[in-house]
Amino acid sequence: MRALGFDIRIALLLAAVLGVAAGCSPRSEPLEGIRPDPDYSGRFRFEFQAMGTDAALVVCAQDPRSARRMIGPAVEQVRTVESLMSMFRPDSDVGQLNAAGAQHPVRVSPLTLRVLRASAHFSQLTGGAFDATYTPLRSVWLKAQGAGAFPPEEELRRALASVGFDKLVLSDGAAMFAGEGMSVDLGGIAKGFAIDLAAEAMKGAGAQAALVDIGGDIRVVGRPGAGESWRILVRDPRGEGQPPIVLRLSDVAVATSGDYARYFSVGGRRFSHIIDPRTGWPVQDVPSATVVAPDATTADALATGISVLGAQKGLELIASLPGVECMIMAREAGEGEAQGPTRLYYSKDFRTLVE
Repeated sequence: MRALGFDIRIALLLAAVLGVAAGCSPRSEPLEGIRPDPDYSGRFRFEFQAMGTDAALVVCAQDPRSARRMIGPAVEQVRTVESLMSMFRPDSDVGQLNAAGAQHPVRVSPLTLRVLRASAHFSQLTGGAFDATYTPLRSVWLKAQGAGAFPPEEELRRALASVGFDKLVLSDGAAMFAGEGMSVDLGGIAKGFAIDLAAEAMKGAGAQAALVDIGGDIRVVGRPGAGESWRILVRDPRGEGQPPIVLRLSDVAVATSGDYARYFSVGGRRFSHIIDPRTGWPVQDVPSATVVAPDATTADALATGISVLGAQKGLELIASLPGVECMIMAREAGEGEAQGPTRLYYSKDFRTLVE
């Protein structure tokens, strides 16, 4: 197994993003649910609900007390991100920004500001394919789903006018919108960021080998045994009946975006929940994109961005980022229907990670 390189640009970004993690003061979490992993001796597991999905922390430890010491700070970091960046909490940074950001600058925590800046970085990197300000478009399509008819073009144009990370103004300690009708949703990057904070917290508490899983996006720390790698199961995007793809990973993260779990229907047609911020239309050409990267923030954002970019441009982007690999399921050119034929594409060294 080759070791993934670490792009210095991503390293610097992650260092900036994680730099203030130690300064937060999250609420405590009961950890009575920590239990030995039934399949592996010397591993302990804690499962909980976070960020609207299932989460799990796994650590190699000598005993439950040591495991609790390493897992506790990781859970607190996840809770901190959830409380700051959920758009469904009016008192969160994101909730307050969405409510008042068009009227005046809104004070946000250093962590939230770091994620907003990271989002801007990935928006620029993907040419706007990843954009956390896409939420006016989502509202249009949710309305269309309720009405059972496609949205009028004029409605889409109005929503598109309120989308664009160049319209999000960031300063030291505050953020605001350049116009009315804007809002942000950090769901496409905050989960990865929470995973990174949790992984770093476990390492800081002494973990030599650990795993953080939030909603199927994962980061692994170290190796679970001498000469071993973590075995990570990724759902085969070709559908039911296919065995999972097993990746052998250490000290990296993996994230997948796809329409097999989250989608909506309008006018009898099924659409991905991922919307192209550049056109206003849901993504149809990439049913699944899996990214392996040095950190989960990068993997999370790029999995969404590649889903929008498509196979060719997505592979070109990944090829420019040392230490990042991907697997993309894409519909063949010329097949616009949702049920058209598909093909799997791999970045140069993705197959070296497959068991």
